[in-house]
Amino acid sequence: MFSGLQIGAMVLSVVLVIGAPVVLLLLWRKRTGAPWRGAVVGAAMFFLFALVLEQIPHLLLLRPDGFIMSHTWAYVLYGILAAGIFEETGRLAGFRFLLKGRDGRETGVMYGIGHGGLESLLLGGVAAVMNLVPALQYNAGTLTGDALAATPAALAAPASYFLVVGVERLVAICLHIALSVLVFQAVKRPGKRWLYPAAILLHAGMDVFAALYQRGVITLWTSEACMAVFAALVCLWALRLYRADVPAAEAA
Repeated sequence: MFSGLQIGAMVLSVVLVIGAPVVLLLLWRKRTGAPWRGAVVGAAMFFLFALVLEQIPHLLLLRPDGFIMSHTWAYVLYGILAAGIFEETGRLAGFRFLLKGRDGRETGVMYGIGHGGLESLLLGGVAAVMNLVPALQYNAGTLTGDALAATPAALAAPASYFLVVGVERLVAICLHIALSVLVFQAVKRPGKRWLYPAAILLHAGMDVFAALYQRGVITLWTSEACMAVFAALVCLWALRLYRADVPAAEAA
């Protein structure tokens, strides 16, 4: 049987990955009056660039017996650059073409909530629910098939293992908001174009830890800790840029 602590961690993860984006969206809208369109565009650009366009080179290049999959350094380098280039270019296109005239700094944050929020719902939400539902079925004695065969390993996992899904998505949402602030200024503020390539490099830097974990180079907990620290540093920088942007926001 899965313990109450394990089930509780799974439920909390589901609440975090689904509830956090909604709460952030409503609070930011209430506090700043930022247009809903920013979040809608952010979600749409994430879907188009990360879930559609980025998958095309993946299908062509990530072959099981190919060079990239056979070499850890190539896998890590390709993975971090692909994610950074596609997602940050999506932000660039969103701010430049779909949010034309939306020059208030709060729009950048709203975009980040939409981008990170949809990612949380589609990626984290699926993972969290796929942990919870089989666990509840197992405890009820209704679990069958391949999921039943995989259950012993899950039973031995600590509750923190199931909670990490929700925490990871919170960290990712914070990073997406920060990167959106950077790319927003790259598009909307004179002399700040360099923030676009900076956002690509920072996005790539964040993904290094996940890629190294996927290849078995570092542990899950090392990866999560490094990503949390990295995201916190990027957020602090973005916050400074956001606060310094007050005159431009007021002029808009």
